[in-house]
Amino acid sequence: MILNAYSTLKALPMAYALLEAVRDQRERIVNFKLIDLNSTLEGFLGQTYDSLMGRTVQEIESLFGEPEIWVGRMSRVVCNGCSAEFEAYVSPQEKRYRIYLYPLSGYAEDRVVFILIDITSVTRKMEELFALGLMLHDLILEVDEDFRFMGVYTSEKGKLYLPEEEMVGKTIYQVFAHDQPRAEAFADLFEKARQSGKREILEYKSSRFDRWLLAGVIHTRTHEKDHYIVSVSDITETKTLEEEWVDEREALFRAIFEQSPIGVTIGGDEYGFYPHIDGLPAANAMYQKIVGRSLEELEKTPWTEYTHPEDLEEDVRLFRQLQAGEIDSYHQEKRYLRPDGSEVWVHLTVSRLKTPTPSGINHICLVEDITQRKRLEENLQESERSKAVLLDNLPGMAYRLVDWKLVYVSGGCLELTGYCPEDFIDNKHISIHELILPKYHETLRQEVRLGLALRRKIS
Repeated sequence: MILNAYSTLKALPMAYALLEAVRDQRERIVNFKLIDLNSTLEGFLGQTYDSLMGRTVQEIESLFGEPEIWVGRMSRVVCNGCSAEFEAYVSPQEKRYRIYLYPLSGYAEDRVVFILIDITSVTRKMEELFALGLMLHDLILEVDEDFRFMGVYTSEKGKLYLPEEEMVGKTIYQVFAHDQPRAEAFADLFEKARQSGKREILEYKSSRFDRWLLAGVIHTRTHEKDHYIVSVSDITETKTLEEEWVDEREALFRAIFEQSPIGVTIGGDEYGFYPHIDGLPAANAMYQKIVGRSLEELEKTPWTEYTHPEDLEEDVRLFRQLQAGEIDSYHQEKRYLRPDGSEVWVHLTVSRLKTPTPSGINHICLVEDITQRKRLEENLQESERSKAVLLDNLPGMAYRLVDWKLVYVSGGCLELTGYCPEDFIDNKHISIHELILPKYHETLRQEVRLGLALRRKIS
């Protein structure tokens, strides 16, 4: 289900980490350390969950290139109880990311949620392969093409399902004579490993020992015959810890979902919302705020009804491609119509969940309010238009020069030079040098450099 917090966080199309403040003897925050993260952040850093857990900001240079600045930012989030967001460019990946930092109010003190979203619209997938030499195992088995045990190797004989002499030479169906479903599960695992050419695993609970076991299978061919190497590890302690962490992870997931500064919704293959998934609303508080509708209203209103008509066709087209499996995710800037008639601009990211839930939940939406940015862009465009009208009506010729290339030329250039403005842009047909006698070139360059350095008028 969607509330299996760990697997859900793994499926989110954003990197997530939970950091805890490290204080000195005077209770001053001096650092932050990782206490949880998802697989997206693992892939970003190129390191595993276990190798990153407990590491401090100073120890992760590939992400926190200027640790003092990061510690300062996180400290303000903890001390002031307010969130922070900003953009950062990470040079090794040549990508730009949006960063969100916010405290878990009412959940845990001294903890900061770190969310990183790739705004270059590029996602990276990592495929993890385990080599035989890295297997953590308590038992190694050799199995032939007839699923017959040919070798049994272990340092703890007491962990064998049957004594070694009763297993060697017997098939899995004979060894698991009283547990045929288990024998069929292993047969399916062997076949899966043979077809995929990769290590396949199976978790199961042994009724004989009341222990959780992890079986890993690798397929090889020897003398034109199929051969399988099986490793079996006791993971009872790990499973026990996972069960103990379920409540904490679910509480953490709820806090992140409900307190996120980004609108988040989950849904299936239709245009509406699921009312609740195990008590979790299908749209968080921020999404409700952005669209100006309560959860009860959203449950009765498909998003197609409050998407701006001019943006609806493109949104529906992309959504259908997502549901058809033609794309894994899409991004769109669109408008929602609030009940009061006002428009709100958003940046929408929709991504398929890798493992759809039994209830039909198969995608997640992240919605960021960009109305203020859009208004600034409109104001800037209007300002540029006003400047262009003014300059075009001035006598003579006004221009902007960058690296001795004209990037803007007013309309007065036609009367003054006989050339249209477009002829000058990026030296398309003529450059500024060609209008100036060669003997004045160097003098003009020197005057321009001096004028820029002293910020004085050049005449």
